Amino acid sequence: MIKRREFLVGAAGFLPLSKMLAVPSCAPVMRIGVMTDTHVGKTVQSCGHIRQALSLFKAKGADVIVNNGDIADHFYPTGYKAYRQVSREAYGADYRPQELFAYAWHDSYAYQDHPRSQVVADGPAAFEEVRQLLEAPHAHTAEVQFRGYTFLVMPQFTGCPGFLTWDEYEAKVAAACKANPGKPVFVVDHVPPFGTVYNSYNWGNRKTRSVLEKYPQVVALTGHVHGSLRNDVLIWQKEFTVINSGCLQVWPGLLAASLPERKKSFGVLTVDVYAD
Repeated sequence: MIKRREFLVGAAGFLPLSKMLAVPSCAPVMRIGVMTDTHVGKTVQSCGHIRQALSLFKAKGADVIVNNGDIADHFYPTGYKAYRQVSREAYGADYRPQELFAYAWHDSYAYQDHPRSQVVADGPAAFEEVRQLLEAPHAHTAEVQFRGYTFLVMPQFTGCPGFLTWDEYEAKVAAACKANPGKPVFVVDHVPPFGTVYNSYNWGNRKTRSVLEKYPQVVALTGHVHGSLRNDVLIWQKEFTVINSGCLQVWPGLLAASLPERKKSFGVLTVDVYAD
């Protein structure tokens, strides 16, 4: 049995409800629907789990929908168009939430049939085409304001040519935290900071860890590790907060290349944000 877990967003991160003296009676300021590693193929049929996720987010009243990257398994133009088709059908004419996309390695893989060795170099051009195909509302690196909260959207290739340098990355995080005292600042990224959530000792980013641990306001929304939402260690709370949303594809096992391999693990999250 999976028990429902609830957390409250505060300036320094999340507190389990069991630790709170009182539960707020007011409605949340916003609800964020989070999914990751959707790995769609070339067809509408490959978007079945996305259709289910978006329908759930609509039913739950999500105001913001985050896709943490590896949207398609390769750079598949027809796959991104299919994603948008499915989203239109799921939202309906009367519903279009704020959308945020963190582009990642697989969204540049095989761009224009280029070899694997060119994935990072192709990133700027590939991600711009992905943006157009998805009709996404922002570039690969963006600062989005929504209902008084800041979302910093970062692609997987930060620090590489054509993307922010690490000094620029930290400057954006620092400025957002300074401009929003007492509020969480959401960092939307594909790869989790190193040594935080499940499997991040294998697949985590040391650079983001070294930056974000200076800023307790940060709530990082991440993907990449293909974890199971049955596992509490997809939420991490120390110097800052990391929430990993598992995947909409398969779980590779306890560690990469370990058993059980290619176990189905379809999970998404909703995150409620309260004014206090």
